[in-house]
Amino acid sequence: MGYLFPFPRSIGRSQDFGANPGWGPNPPGGHNGDDWATPIGTPVRAAGDGVVVFAGQFDDTYADNFGWNLMYGGNMVVLNMDGETAPYFEYGHNSKLLVKAGDRVRRGQIIALSGNSDGGTNISTGPHCHVGCLPYNFNLNTNTYGRVNPRLFMTDYWEDEAAGASLGPAGEIITPAKEDTLSAAEVQQINDHTTLMLNQIALDGQLGGRTRGGMADVADKVDDVWAWLRGGEGGVRPAGLIPNMLAGIQGQNAGLLEALKQITSAPGSALDLEAVKAASKAGAAEALADLEATATTTVTLKQEG
Repeated sequence: MGYLFPFPRSIGRSQDFGANPGWGPNPPGGHNGDDWATPIGTPVRAAGDGVVVFAGQFDDTYADNFGWNLMYGGNMVVLNMDGETAPYFEYGHNSKLLVKAGDRVRRGQIIALSGNSDGGTNISTGPHCHVGCLPYNFNLNTNTYGRVNPRLFMTDYWEDEAAGASLGPAGEIITPAKEDTLSAAEVQQINDHTTLMLNQIALDGQLGGRTRGGMADVADKVDDVWAWLRGGEGGVRPAGLIPNMLAGIQGQNAGLLEALKQITSAPGSALDLEAVKAASKAGAAEALADLEATATTTVTLKQEG
C-alpha cells in the first residue's frame, strides 16, 4: 500500500514534477513538486500516519528552514511519515492550517484547506496546492533541491478506502465500531462443532470407527454407582450392593430385637431361633422395600425438577 494523494481523482495537476526548469522559482531540474489545481478551501489529506514537522509560513532565511524552504510556499504543512525510511511530504499555498508542529496525524486526515498564499511574494499564479516530497536520506544539493517526484510514493486515493469512515473535527477519522455479532450460519457451525466435540468425549467406542471417548468411562462409573445404590425390582433386577448391605444390617437388628424380646419375657428359656430368623428376614425385606421406594421417589423428583 502506497501513500495517499491529497485530493480525489476529480482534481487534476496544473504543473508536474520536473516541468518548466528554471522558470520563476523552479530550480534547474524543473518544478520540485506537483501542483494541484484546487479551488480555495479544498480539504488537503495526509498521505499517511506521521508527525507534523512544520506548520506555518517560513521566512526568507532559507538556510535555517527545514528543507531550505522559503516564504514562497505560503502557509505550509510538512509531514514526516512513520518509519525509519519513510519520506517527508510538503503541502504549500494553503488558506488554513488544521494542525500544528508536533501533532500526530492519521492517513487521510484533513490537515489543511488549500488556498493561494505565497508569503506576499506574488509568485503564485492562482489557487493551487503544491505537494513536494523529500526522501528520508534527502540531499538538498541537487538540481531539484533534494525533492523527488511525489508520485514515486503517492499511489492511492482516499475515496477508494474511505468506505465506512467519517470525519470528525479538523478531519479526524472516525471509523464506526463493528458490532460483534454472529450470523445464523456461524451460530449453527458453532453448535455443530460443540455437538461433535461432546460426542467425541462422551460416546462409547465403535469397532473400525470411533475411539472410546474419555467421558464414556465416567458415564460407566456413574452407572456402576447407581447400580450399587438402587433398590431391586421384582422380576427386573436385584437390589444393589449398598441396599443389600443396609437391608442385612436392618435384618440383623430385627433378629436381635426378637431375641431380646424372648429373653426378657421368659428368662432362662431356650431361644426360638426360627422366630429370630423370621424376624431378621422380615426386617431385611422391609428395609429393601423402604430403600426402593426412597430411590424411586428421588429419581422421580429429580426428573420432574
